[in-house]
Amino acid sequence: MSLKGKEVELPREVYHILRANCRMTPEDKALYERIATFTDPKSVTRAEKNQLFGLPPSDEEDRLCLEKIGLTVSEPNDKIMISSDTLSQLEVTIAMFGVTHVSGNLYSGKRDLLWYIEFEDEEKELVRKIHDFLENRYDIEMKYLHQKRSEYYSQIREQQREKREQACNDYWERTDEKWRVFRGTYNMTADIVLSRSWRQAFFLIETHRSRFVSDPLLDEASIDDLRQRFVTMRERGEFANGRATDCFLVVDDTVLDHDVISLKTSYKPKRPGKPDPWESTLSIRAVDPDYNNAVSMRSESNTSGFPGEITIPISKVFDWLYYSSMSKSEDWETR
Repeated sequence: MSLKGKEVELPREVYHILRANCRMTPEDKALYERIATFTDPKSVTRAEKNQLFGLPPSDEEDRLCLEKIGLTVSEPNDKIMISSDTLSQLEVTIAMFGVTHVSGNLYSGKRDLLWYIEFEDEEKELVRKIHDFLENRYDIEMKYLHQKRSEYYSQIREQQREKREQACNDYWERTDEKWRVFRGTYNMTADIVLSRSWRQAFFLIETHRSRFVSDPLLDEASIDDLRQRFVTMRERGEFANGRATDCFLVVDDTVLDHDVISLKTSYKPKRPGKPDPWESTLSIRAVDPDYNNAVSMRSESNTSGFPGEITIPISKVFDWLYYSSMSKSEDWETR
């Protein structure tokens, strides 16, 4: 695998909390059935509504709301009816999802469709009946606000996507040709070394297929950032089965920017009386993704002083990869 390198910005991961209970509790069912006997929605108290929608008691709800936005629950609700455009993002979130809503937890805050979607048909119908019974102008305004919010965030996401695409296009216009030339040179060198310099080693050309990764976020990244990126890819199963994942190669900009890359990296065995080609060839770095500096620096460690990476001339990378991956050299001390 070849990585060329900006700082790695790993994607955030959101873990949703799922529940196993798919039936309405006896307490909730009794409340919904009692409210179903009402004829006037205005006769339903705030405390009963909070219980219906899984929100805390009124006093507790106001206290939490004051802590978060300095207002009681009724104040942002009033603003929705008068001037919803003046609400802050947090006020909108509280109004829509409840003061106990936690990002990433689908079952926090105000109960919605996900709360009753897997109930028995009779229970789902009861919940829908109560929701329709209680719906008023405020709920209609909330639906409108929800639509506006969705449109706003869709627009933001689209703008961010366009910026990312433009950044990638700009990046590829500057570097894609160099990267393409390097990949071609790398594969050509593998062919020369494995098929012409070794006897009966044609099968090794297939076994040494590398996965190339080029990402503008990796430019100028530290070696620890590159390790983290590689380990994340490995943990997510992004590599094909059977591919060696205990080392990766790093190509520096000095290699990509070299004017004579195609000449410098062609493998040429040392001739009698001639300079060793290792002295003039370009090099790449082989990195231990699992290197731990604190452990490696212990005096009792056999790899004490090992920096977690080694530099290899491109013409010898394939010899090293074979030795490391196929000749039972399973630790970096042996390598």
